[in-house]
Amino acid sequence: IALPILWMPPDAILSREFSEKSDVWSFGVLLWEMFSLGLVPFDSQEVAKFSAVAFAEWLLEGHQLAQLAHAPNAIVSLMQSCWGLKQECRPNFSEIYARLDEILSTTDTGTSYLLLEGTEKVDSRLEELDRQIFDCLQQQDRTTTDDADGETEAETQL
Repeated sequence: IALPILWMPPDAILSREFSEKSDVWSFGVLLWEMFSLGLVPFDSQEVAKFSAVAFAEWLLEGHQLAQLAHAPNAIVSLMQSCWGLKQECRPNFSEIYARLDEILSTTDTGTSYLLLEGTEKVDSRLEELDRQIFDCLQQQDRTTTDDADGETEAETQL
């Protein structure tokens, strides 16, 4: 059976036993994917050559996913806690929920959480497109109303 080795903790790779704590590791990898904007985890020639056991041993040596330039420190800290080498060192999902809730509640709503380069250009183009769509819909409403009025007048004349 094929397993998603790159998303699995070393203990699950070696023992083939799965638990909430192995899911927590996978969730940490998912967070990394989200904050990397869709990169493939452990995407390197070195890792591609590993067998599953060699990959687990490599992780046990302390290797982790690459640091992300745009990820907030609180998210990086959460990801790293999900990747604890010992199961008992990883948080459970209730703890993860509480940490994410805290992160979101302390985030300034007036700023982007993940600043993307060039977003100001996209925003202005979207505003213009939104205005054009609105104008087009208004024109369509006027045409529909005019057509309906014309039908009513024609029916009245009969």
